[in-house]
Amino acid sequence: MHGANLSCNSALEVELWGLLKGAQLSKCKGFSNIIFESVSIVAIKLINEGCSETHLCLALVTQIQETGKCFELACWVYAPHEANSLVDSFAKVGMETGLDTENLSAPFFCPSPLLFDGVASLL
Repeated sequence: MHGANLSCNSALEVELWGLLKGAQLSKCKGFSNIIFESVSIVAIKLINEGCSETHLCLALVTQIQETGKCFELACWVYAPHEANSLVDSFAKVGMETGLDTENLSAPFFCPSPLLFDGVASLL
């Protein structure tokens, strides 16, 4: 994440931080129903099923789960990397423009229905 000062020791931690920041942003934007997709099946399993008390990511997973409780509906799903070209395009745009995810005072444009209200009606 550009501009973030995180001390992550693994790709799993980076993925979990991204999911947490996305959930926090969704909460701030007032979404009531969310679907998050991740290319990390391990991250999704940890969020959906929890982890042991000794797991290095316990605090982060707990924070994500607690943030998820703020929504009427929150889904955390695995999406194979091959099927996730939209996320790749967002990452490319973010890297090219230097998108600062820590300074969200400016309006955030999301041309995708990845985060949207009305998810329940589609399920």
